[in-house]
Amino acid sequence: MPGFLCTPTTLKTLPFFSSLDDATIGGFLPHLTVRTYSIRAPISMSANTANSLCLILAGRVRIMQHDEYGREAVIEELCEHEFFNEAGWLEGTTNAESYVAGTPCTILFIPRRVLDDLLICDARLTQPIMQGIAKRLARAHRKIGRLALDSVYARVVDVLLERGHEEGGEWLVDAGAEFIATLVGASREMVSRVVADLIKRGMVRRSKRRIIIPDRAGLSIYADNNRTALRVQPTGSNASQRLRGLTDEQRAA
Repeated sequence: MPGFLCTPTTLKTLPFFSSLDDATIGGFLPHLTVRTYSIRAPISMSANTANSLCLILAGRVRIMQHDEYGREAVIEELCEHEFFNEAGWLEGTTNAESYVAGTPCTILFIPRRVLDDLLICDARLTQPIMQGIAKRLARAHRKIGRLALDSVYARVVDVLLERGHEEGGEWLVDAGAEFIATLVGASREMVSRVVADLIKRGMVRRSKRRIIIPDRAGLSIYADNNRTALRVQPTGSNASQRLRGLTDEQRAA
């Protein structure tokens, strides 16, 4: 959707604005901003957009966090029609997170004063916002649970199953080992070892920087059947029994 033109007709094709009439859209249209970003470009919040709710019209956006040592982690990757910068809109504060274009993307900035007026005008607009926030919260809870309970092996498999797209009857994952590592809280080397083990088992194969899963359902069944074995292993006398039958990569994870 690069080159997206803000008109009543085009905005009404978006789920968020579909319930509004042309006159209402025309009233706030001059206050909206559309910007495009190339891959890996930072999405900076200026004084004019700091309190805007941001709607992804096309592409993907990564939410990043950094520490004082320059390390960074991908907290979430958002897709088309998802929102970000809710804290900026609701609280008027600067987020601790930063935003980076995961792919070439187009972003619509909806200023707080415009959005507040719209919500007063049509309360139905609260539903997609609340649904988006609830979905993000549920994903965050799942991620916290996985970090606490699952091994690196299990977390990598989950990422491969969730982050990709269907093409020609196969599941394609464009994310590289470095990006997956930031999602699962592991080293790039560990992720590469897990992927290598899955390739050896015939579960996935590589094509350049892509990971291809010929049978996504089969990998999902494999992950479910081995979920207990792939969880973080206990210490003590039972540990060796639990580790029997696992590959070297699974034991290391």
